[in-house]
Amino acid sequence: MGNRRLVVALGVLSGAMACIAAAACTPGNGNPIFNTPTPAPVASPTPVARCQLVWSAVNAANPAAVDAWVVDGPQSTWTNGPQSYDPTGVGFTGAFLSGYSMPATNIVDITQAAALATAGNFSLGITVGGTAPGEAITFTASTGALLAAAAGTAGKGSFTGTISGGAPVTLFTTQTVTAKMGGTVETLGNDGSYAICFQPK
Repeated sequence: MGNRRLVVALGVLSGAMACIAAAACTPGNGNPIFNTPTPAPVASPTPVARCQLVWSAVNAANPAAVDAWVVDGPQSTWTNGPQSYDPTGVGFTGAFLSGYSMPATNIVDITQAAALATAGNFSLGITVGGTAPGEAITFTASTGALLAAAAGTAGKGSFTGTISGGAPVTLFTTQTVTAKMGGTVETLGNDGSYAICFQPK
C-alpha cells in the first residue's frame, strides 16, 4: 500500500510541476499541488494526400449503383514504373466494389469494398511532373489482382488519361479493366474511368 501511495504522490507532484511550468492550471484550493493541469490541445494530423484510379460500370441488378475497380494509395507512392498491391493498406490498395452508390465527388470510399486485392502487379506511367493536375498517367496490368477470400480477380486492363485536379471529376475516359467474380467476367470502365489526386478532409 505504501508503494502505491508513493506512486500516486509522485504522479500528483509531476502533474503540478507541469502545470506550473506551463502556467495552465485549473484553480484548486489555492495550492498548486491540488491543481489539475489543463492539457494543451492536440492538433489532428493532416490526412495524407491520395490518388485514385477508378473504372466503373452500371450494376446489372441496380441501375442506380455501379460496380467498380479502384486503385488507391498515398500520393507519394504514385511513381513511374512497376508497382504491386499492398494488403496491409500502407501502399497501393486494390478494391472491387459491387452495387456501390457513387458519390457526387467521384472520390471512392474503398472501405466499402466487396473484396480487396491480396496480391498483384501493375505498371504506372507518370511524367516527370508527377501527380499534378493535368499530368498524363497510364496504368497497365497484364493479369488481374487476386481478391481476398478467393473471391476472384480484378484489375486486368489499362488506363490512359489525365489526372484530375479536384472533385467532382470531369476528366473521364472509357478505358477498361476486367473483374472475375464467381466465374462471371465483368468489364469495368465502359461507364467511365478516371484518375484523381485529392486531399482528404
